[in-house]
Amino acid sequence: MVGGSGRETGLRLMKRAVRMCREWRAVRPADTPAERDHLTRLVRDQFNVNQHSSDPDVVAQLSRRLDMIEHYQTPYERPTHFAQHAAVLDFKNLSNQKRIHRRTGLKNVIDDSSDSQSAQ
Repeated sequence: MVGGSGRETGLRLMKRAVRMCREWRAVRPADTPAERDHLTRLVRDQFNVNQHSSDPDVVAQLSRRLDMIEHYQTPYERPTHFAQHAAVLDFKNLSNQKRIHRRTGLKNVIDDSSDSQSAQ
């Protein structure tokens, strides 16, 4: 993973990641196999991509990612493209989404389109 003196750090990180994959227990026991497979693929891909990297920032980034996985107990990354108040649209009943948008003060495309449809 890392050449020279960082080799031990890289090997220690790899050992930690492999142990985490092997001992992973999901919050919901039924999800354990799927999450374990995802985590194993994630670790394998990251270590294959950064196998010959000598940058200490790469090791620090992978270590932080493992810390986040352990802390939040999920191997999946948080979707950053959604707003905190975002919800899945329910096309049969948009009242919840309208209420959220009114509360946040955002201009709501849903309100505009449904108002124009109801006026017709």
